[in-house]
Parts: sequence; C-alpha cells; structure tokens
Amino acid sequence: MGRAAAGDGMKPRGLCTSLVRRAAGLATLALSLWGTTACKSDPPGGAGDAGGPLPSPSDAATTDGPLQPQTLDFTVIGCPQFDGSKPACRGPAPLTVSFAPINGAGATRFLWDFGDGLTSSEAFPTHTYAVPDKYSVTLLAAPNLSSPVKKDFIEVVTNPAGGACDVGVQCTDDLACLCGQGAECPAAFSRGICTSSCANAPCATGSICASLGYGLPASAAPPVWRAPHCLRACSNDSNCGQGQRCRLVPVAGATLRWERACFYAFPGETGSNCRGPGGVPQDDLCLGGRCVDFGAQGICSVDCSVAPCPERTTCATFNDGRRLCLPRCEGASSCRSDPLLACAGAGDGGPFGFTVPASEPATATFCAPKRCSSDVDCEHAGICSGSPAGHCIRRPIAP
Repeated sequence: MGRAAAGDGMKPRGLCTSLVRRAAGLATLALSLWGTTACKSDPPGGAGDAGGPLPSPSDAATTDGPLQPQTLDFTVIGCPQFDGSKPACRGPAPLTVSFAPINGAGATRFLWDFGDGLTSSEAFPTHTYAVPDKYSVTLLAAPNLSSPVKKDFIEVVTNPAGGACDVGVQCTDDLACLCGQGAECPAAFSRGICTSSCANAPCATGSICASLGYGLPASAAPPVWRAPHCLRACSNDSNCGQGQRCRLVPVAGATLRWERACFYAFPGETGSNCRGPGGVPQDDLCLGGRCVDFGAQGICSVDCSVAPCPERTTCATFNDGRRLCLPRCEGASSCRSDPLLACAGAGDGGPFGFTVPASEPATATFCAPKRCSSDVDCEHAGICSGSPAGHCIRRPIAP
C-alpha cells in the first residue's frame, strides 16, 4: 500500500541520517533529499548527528552558490469527490487513494508525508486513510524539488447507515460497525456495515428496519447480525457501500413486507441455492428463512401461508398442501443451473404439481422441480419420482 515508517528505505549513499528524524521537520528532510555536499560530509555532532544543530536550506551551498528547491506539485487519483477550489479530496472512511507527482521530471528519490504519521518513498504510492479527519499532504523529491504543504488536502468523513466499515470510528456517532473486524459473521460479509439496532427504536429517515432473522426458529438464539437493524434504503446498487447490493429484505411490522435496502448477497434470496454440508437443506442460508428440498442444490423460498412473497415471485400452492414462493422465470435464473429444476407452468399432477393465483398470466413459468418420465430426464443428477406425473428429485445418498 505504499506505507513506510519515516525514512524507511531512504538512507542509501548520499542521504543524511537526519532523514529518519521526522520530528526535526520537513526542512531537514528536504536538505537530506537535495543531496548537498555539506550533507555528505557531516562531521560528528554536526547536521547529520542526533546531538548536533539542525541544518537549514542556506547551508546547502555548492561551488555555484546556494542550492534552491524548485517547485513540485502532485495530484491524487481515485478520489470519490474532488473540490478543485480548495483543493481537497473527500470520501468516506476507509479512503484509499493514489498519489502522483507533477513537474517531477528528473527526480530520482521521493518522500511523501501523508499527514497521518505515515510516509512513503515510492514515486506513485497508494495510501489508505482509515480514520475520519482532515489530512495535510507534502511531497519532497531529489534532486532539488519540493512541494508546498497542501493543507487539509484529504478529508475522510464518517459513513451513514449502510456504509462499509472496519471499525466503529468510521461510522457516524449514533451508529456501530456491525460485522466489523473481529466480529463473528459470515465470511460472505467482506466488510462491516454501519448500522444501529431498531428492535426498540425507529430508524432515521432514509433507512428501513430489516428483520434479517425472519423465518428462523424463535427458540434459537440468532447471531447478532440477524437481529433487527437499520439498513440504508436504495433503488439500485450504486446507492450502496462497498460489496453490498440493493436487494429486497423482510421488514417486520403488523404484517411482513419486502423493501429494498443495501446489504450483502448473503443470505440468499428466493430462488438461491441453500443446501449445506452433506446436502442437508439449511434455512439459515435463506433471507426468507426457508430452504425447500427441491432440486440438486435446494431452493430458498418463503412460506406464503403466513407471509407475502417478494416481487418477481408468486405464491404457488402445491398438490401436497404446501404454499411456497417460487421465482418467476425472467432472464437469468439459478433455476437453469440446477439439473433437477426447470421453468414449469402451473397445473401439473403429482405432489410437485402446483397452482398459482389467477392474476398470473397463463403463459407464465416458475422455477420448480423438473418434469420427467424416466431417470434419463434428470440428467443422472437425480431420479424421476412419481407416476404418471413424475418430477426429478435428488438422488438419495447411500448410508
């Protein structure tokens, strides 16, 4: 990431030992970078010795007279928001940006001071600012180049509800970093998320109270992240933080409803695969709290006898009495990746046959167990169960 302790990698021949004395100030560092003859011949107790007086740029004399630094500039790359009038780069924590020198032709050595106590000797460093604050940045280069201090050049701001985080300080004062560093959360959560509990308090404007533990047994103590939390409302993925998607989540109230909010792709939505180790269906892999034993990989669903179905799904009543939300076959679907599932219409016989509300078009199809007449139709991934209206089911695992 281009980070180094002050003076790290900057002490080859021609650089003074004062380079590592960051507390002595950038004037001393600049003199070291310019590589003057006075610097190379510091006597004991002189400018390069920790016990001697600090040098000044006027000491950098050569046979041609004092050596004066030339103006050097730099720019920042990858800034979420840049205000050229200040100038200032502004973005949420943690903010990772890259720096590049301008007018630095001929420079062979560089020293970046990022303003947060870290420096780099790379020509084009990338640096991450973890803590919200304003940071002044300076660049020195050898030979004979220096930049003015760009005061408050980087401004790192806190994240609102739904923003990505690693630690709580990266969130606004009333929020915590759910699933941040050290938390026991699913590996699918690449980052933490700034949020607050809504179990006993309403969410702020622009957030919704997501019931992430919906459908799981009330007797089991859910993990912390499954408790009701405020999530950022959204209309598309661009509204969300790093690694998150704008997806339908259950919102508990007098009746359950589904609204769009920023969250990670896990748990799976209706139609996602949900078999765990050994092929056992796992309800906790599904946002709707129900993993149905359909297909080779299982399918996430919602029990629509007690809750409404999310959009792009319908409530199918199966011939065996179950009422489950099935995804409509529209565009890309996990249904097509499971050899035991297929896009099927309503009205078939057998226990896996189903009916749908009259409001659904007669030509509509839904992801359901594949119809078959023999095991060959199940592509050797399962067996054909039921006659005469057979459907593909997962092949039983031998004990």
